Amino acid sequence: MKEEMSKWFRQAKEDFDTANVNLDNKKYYAAVQFCQQCLEKALKALWLKEKKKEFPYIHDLTFFMKRLNLPENFENICKDLTSAYAETRYPSDVIPSEKFSKDDADEILEKTKEVLEWIQKRI
Repeated sequence: MKEEMSKWFRQAKEDFDTANVNLDNKKYYAAVQFCQQCLEKALKALWLKEKKKEFPYIHDLTFFMKRLNLPENFENICKDLTSAYAETRYPSDVIPSEKFSKDDADEILEKTKEVLEWIQKRI
């Protein structure tokens, strides 16, 4: 289980790096998308460590946040990124590449980094 947890967390860090590359390249929706992927994988790594069993195959970050007892101040970023899971992939009233601004992406990356660092301390 420890090796699997390590793989999930290493990929989470790679996804965070990819989010930063996309931010630098002005692909703000992709930066947000990779932030969502980063936290999903980091939370699943933490699940493997703490629950010592397979995680549910869902994308709801608030589900993991609550069951892993993350601080309440992480709830908004988890909610926002859970919504972003679909918003960064599929057109609705606006296409994903036009939905997120640099300011949106900057703020989401900052909050993602905070959660990722918190998780890393627990792993």
